[in-house]
Amino acid sequence: MGTTQEAQEPSMEEEKGGLVRFFASDHRYVLLGTSVVALIGMWFSMQPRSSQSFLANVYALEVVMYYALMAWVVVSLVALVTKLVHWRDYQQKSPFAKPAAKHVERICSYVVWLFSAVLFVDRAIMGFVAIVKSAVGSNANPQDFVGGMVYMVYKGRGIFARASPPRSSSPSSAPSSRSSWRCSSCSCACSRSTARTTTSCASSRSSAAASPRCTPPWCAARR
Repeated sequence: MGTTQEAQEPSMEEEKGGLVRFFASDHRYVLLGTSVVALIGMWFSMQPRSSQSFLANVYALEVVMYYALMAWVVVSLVALVTKLVHWRDYQQKSPFAKPAAKHVERICSYVVWLFSAVLFVDRAIMGFVAIVKSAVGSNANPQDFVGGMVYMVYKGRGIFARASPPRSSSPSSAPSSRSSWRCSSCSCACSRSTARTTTSCASSRSSAAASPRCTPPWCAARR
């Protein structure tokens, strides 16, 4: 019965993804990996608070989080020393390698991740929000690099908004001028044609006086 359960447990672990298995299983890298996260959270806690910090009014809570992260780092250092002393028989001699201890370490590692994430949001995210608000409402270029960049981008935002060029009325007036030119050309051609017809009729009439049979039909119609 116990053998069957032991055979089923690896199959259930294989169904989980690699990342889920890493965070949901009791393995030896919990102390080592989470201690790096705890150090990052402690570094954020030592940074100055911004005007948008939500931990400014709960200083006691931040102190608790800071010392909890420090305690985790200390425990990780003790486990590392134990590992170096009992290199070959660490699983048998170290109390941190017991199954119950691994389970507690994994649960505590979630708390370390939570505290570090809260400190990251309070110092990094809310700090950037405070810089943006200060740069937008400032009348001069701030001295810090990030604030100066935000100030220049905000003040020069009109450069990125390009208006469309106004439409010129000359192309629309071109067809009318062309059509008027064509009409004038047609009028000129018609007047020239009329003059030629009149001249032709006059010469035809003078010829018809001598010979009536030679009168063209269009000149006869003008009579």
